[in-house]
Amino acid sequence: VRHMLLEFILRMLNKDWSRLTPNEIALLKDYIRYSASFEHTITELERGLHSTDDPKHIAMKTLITACEFYEADWCGIILLDLDIGVWRPYWWYDVKRGEMADTAFHEFEFSEEFGRWVTALKAGDPVIIEDVDALRETNPAEYRNYKRLEASSIIGVPFWKRPTGFIVIRNPKRNKVDPNMLRIMAYVAVSTVNENRMAESFRMRERKPEIHNENDVYVNLMGNVEIHSMHYHLDESRVNAPMGWNILVYLLLHRERHVSYTELINRIWPEEDAADPSGKIRGAIYRFRHSVGYPVDKTLVVSEPAGYVLNPDLNITTDTDLFEKYWHQAKDLNDASRIEILKKAFSLYRGPLYMSEKSATWLMDESFRLAGIYASVVSELLEALYRTRDYAGVRDYATKAIQMDPMNLQAHYWLTASLAKSRNRGLAKQALAKAKEMLGEEDYADVLYQLENQNIKLG
Repeated sequence: VRHMLLEFILRMLNKDWSRLTPNEIALLKDYIRYSASFEHTITELERGLHSTDDPKHIAMKTLITACEFYEADWCGIILLDLDIGVWRPYWWYDVKRGEMADTAFHEFEFSEEFGRWVTALKAGDPVIIEDVDALRETNPAEYRNYKRLEASSIIGVPFWKRPTGFIVIRNPKRNKVDPNMLRIMAYVAVSTVNENRMAESFRMRERKPEIHNENDVYVNLMGNVEIHSMHYHLDESRVNAPMGWNILVYLLLHRERHVSYTELINRIWPEEDAADPSGKIRGAIYRFRHSVGYPVDKTLVVSEPAGYVLNPDLNITTDTDLFEKYWHQAKDLNDASRIEILKKAFSLYRGPLYMSEKSATWLMDESFRLAGIYASVVSELLEALYRTRDYAGVRDYATKAIQMDPMNLQAHYWLTASLAKSRNRGLAKQALAKAKEMLGEEDYADVLYQLENQNIKLG
């Protein structure tokens, strides 16, 4: 309609205005009012945004302005994850209820229920539904969703390429089929979402291990789970998405194959009576992706017909990979080289595998196996340090090992032996007393037996 008006205006420039018909005059006045309103809206929005650099505040001001321009009752930024087919509102404004008020949206909406929106997004076209009731017969499922969302008419304009989604207004009373203002506001929307995500990632950034390029990702699995990339350091304590972390860890432990959503439900949440297991997993992955953000320009978890898998385009390394690599390397080295490699392995072990979920049955076998390797690393390292008469080194690493696991009898033995060899009998007696306090009777007796074999007598 606006394009037709513009063409009409251009024709009027070459016409005797005194001969305009009443209908032509009405059209001309309508276009002038629209143009003036459009320009005034943009000018006032720009002026109002000069006083803040907070991305959420900018987004809210933009959504409010959209509601005013269209006389709509709701406007929101909706993010769509095409890979897993999930979408949800990110920020929104309700004219009656205010910013981020309760909505009729489900926690996650699934894209297969809104096929026209996916098609429009891929084509870069707006979605304009002037009358939802017209869909009652032709698309009853979509019609029911709109009614649930209290929508009688809708305009949506897409944005894509990190993030992907729409800026949407509901129930416009003015400019009902004109998406042009929303096109401009879509640029503001995507900019504010990206800026907000970037700010959150900077707040979560700390140190990072050695990462060589944008496709390198390093994940700590022992202790608290952490993700490192060229620009990010994220950990589970700062990103509240436990189901997503569970899925990521499970996929990391089964990197050699695809994993179906049925397997994820059965292995990780066997007690769950999920009416929609596919939806549960998709929702968890969506929440995880959008809570964590993107450690690199590619998502960590991708969905393929065979199931979920870690992104094959990424070079993903874990601390458990390096831990086992160092342990195997150390076996055939001389003492000096062996000690250095074992120290590297020792430093990688920060606690049980995925410590916050260490009692989970699906983790236990791998967790026990890694704990066994760690016990061997401790024993071999302390013995090598003792053999090279680095008693200070023995004390340092034995103390750290006891802090990690107070029941490590080899750490207690080597600590006591190193103190005795350093002629610190008083400290050696204290260490032995601490061992008796921490260990069970059999383990403490084993420590005494080993000391006796070394002819170490503390009286």
